[in-house]
Amino acid sequence: MKNYILNFLKFLLVLIFGLSFMAVTKGTCPTGIVTITTQAEIDNFSATYPGCTSLDALILEGNGIVNLEGIGHLTSIAGDFIVRNTGLKSFKRLDQLHTVGAFIVENNLDLVRFSGTPKLATVTGDILIHNNASLIHFDKLHTINSVGGDITLSELPQVIDFIGMHNIQSISGTLTIENCANLQSLEGFEGMTQLDEIIINNNGSLTDISGIENIDESTLANLTISNNGSLSDCMISSVCGFVGTDTSFPNGNITGNSGNCADAGAVQIVCMAAMPVELVDFSVRKNDNQVFIEWSTASELNNSGFEIQHSVNATDWEVLSFVSGNGSTDKLNAYKFIDMAPKSGLNYYRLKQVDFDGSFEYSEINTVNFGVNTLAVFPNPASDRIQFTDEHRGAYEIYNSLGNVVLTGHMTGVIAIDQLKAGIYFIRLDQRENLIRFLIK
Repeated sequence: MKNYILNFLKFLLVLIFGLSFMAVTKGTCPTGIVTITTQAEIDNFSATYPGCTSLDALILEGNGIVNLEGIGHLTSIAGDFIVRNTGLKSFKRLDQLHTVGAFIVENNLDLVRFSGTPKLATVTGDILIHNNASLIHFDKLHTINSVGGDITLSELPQVIDFIGMHNIQSISGTLTIENCANLQSLEGFEGMTQLDEIIINNNGSLTDISGIENIDESTLANLTISNNGSLSDCMISSVCGFVGTDTSFPNGNITGNSGNCADAGAVQIVCMAAMPVELVDFSVRKNDNQVFIEWSTASELNNSGFEIQHSVNATDWEVLSFVSGNGSTDKLNAYKFIDMAPKSGLNYYRLKQVDFDGSFEYSEINTVNFGVNTLAVFPNPASDRIQFTDEHRGAYEIYNSLGNVVLTGHMTGVIAIDQLKAGIYFIRLDQRENLIRFLIK
């Protein structure tokens, strides 16, 4: 009986020890929100919660908190990670943390930079960095690549840019940048392509917003650029695309800036001034003994009109007529002209779009054939080489659709064209008048 009792006691001791070991190795973590207000609590965290690496939420609050070494083993915080009113100068030693819910850093008067978070990659909620008077650098936040909520950067008087946030490509909420007195540029957001809303407000020294030019304007629901007194240039693709071309109702809450960024109307004017006439279609087709020439534009700015030009050799051009444009418009406009007297053989046509100030641009060249060439290119379309239906020897010149010579040589049976890009081309043989059209696919 005595041995039985002794063996039973040994069994209980082994069981208790095993369960204790499992508890330690598994980690003993507090649940809910953990609030730490003193340096001593941080220093004793491992002893208080042995093996704990993950928390539900963590608040660090207290001027006496000056280093994070005692919680450097934490790997994730499922909910809010709030750092408020501390004496921290950086996040040094927090080098295992890779995931947090919201990342809130506010009212830390001594915080200079974010060094110390080399593995922080995912923020599932918001980023709020607010009222940190000494904060200068964002460079050590370059590891963050995913943000599930809003990003708010405000009341940061020493920050001049956001270099370090370039790996964030999209957010599902709003990017707010406001009340940063010495902010000069939005450098650091070049990697961002998608978000719901942008608010850039009351940053008195801001002069350059090109850092957000890669954002797809179609993903934006709202855009606010207001009260940035030094900002005089907003002509970047994302802003121009959002403002649009409807001169009666430009999009965006843009106000209180300077120069060409004073308001949405001013932004629209400079954006449209840099935007050429958008030719979306240009075609020519035979209709009995006539040629129907048709084209359309998606938008126009200061468009005086179009010269319709004709050639029989794609080199010497004559003006058949002039068709007036629609000035400035964002509406679809269709145009047509009929050539009543095309020539036999190949007829080449192009458009010369002319602005009111005399500047101009040419369209591509299109052709109509009113005869049969005895000599033809094959294969057509081609990919890497061409030759002719009849044997030919002699000099040749190849032109692109703009009439520029792109290749010359002396033909010995086959011409290699693998160095040319896909498109429409014309070849002239032995300085003949006619050119032969072919495609490269």
